[in-house]
Amino acid sequence: MSDWMSKLFARSPFGPFQDHMRKVQECIDLLPELAKQMKEGDGAAVLEVAKRISQLEHDADEIKNQIRDNLPNTLFLPVGRRDLLDVLSAQDAIADEAEDVAVVATMRTLRPDDQLFQLLSKLVDQVMETARMAGRIVEELDELVESSFSDKEMARVHAEINSLGRLEHEADKTQDQITRRVYELGEDWPAPDFFAWMKVIQTFSDVANAAERMGNRLRTFVTR
Repeated sequence: MSDWMSKLFARSPFGPFQDHMRKVQECIDLLPELAKQMKEGDGAAVLEVAKRISQLEHDADEIKNQIRDNLPNTLFLPVGRRDLLDVLSAQDAIADEAEDVAVVATMRTLRPDDQLFQLLSKLVDQVMETARMAGRIVEELDELVESSFSDKEMARVHAEINSLGRLEHEADKTQDQITRRVYELGEDWPAPDFFAWMKVIQTFSDVANAAERMGNRLRTFVTR
């Protein structure tokens, strides 16, 4: 095991997973800036932010691969190695979805519409809140371990996961609103403009969906 990884596992059984999640969060934190540049129609700025997101996603992959290569077979935890790797994959999917947003953003300048961009801004805020809640849950897993998976701590984690689900549901409702607006306007649009907006909406929403899936994976992880 590398010295870097040994230190992480020595610090906390979840230390490497938390470091990975922090890198995932760096990907997510660039989404508001990406959406801002998309609204302004600044293709060069969109491309620059997209490149930064792609690099951070790559960095998250590097951490993920190091964890997979160095994860001890025995961690003396009431959870299995396979469970930990499943959580890691679920975390990494959030960064993957953020990179998908970045790729889609570079494909076509979005047709301007004030109401659509207002709704998109709302959706991005909700996506961010959902992803950040996922990050907070991962950061607090140490307390669960230190309590030996006590009923009190498990109840707290379950409550946070439920909150995560509610946040994702709110994002879903905004996705529905913006999709309806695109359909209303799209009757008079060229097909590429319609499909560009639909793809952007879907990829942003997929970030929140990935965060909720990670929460659901953690739910089974802590239910012992």
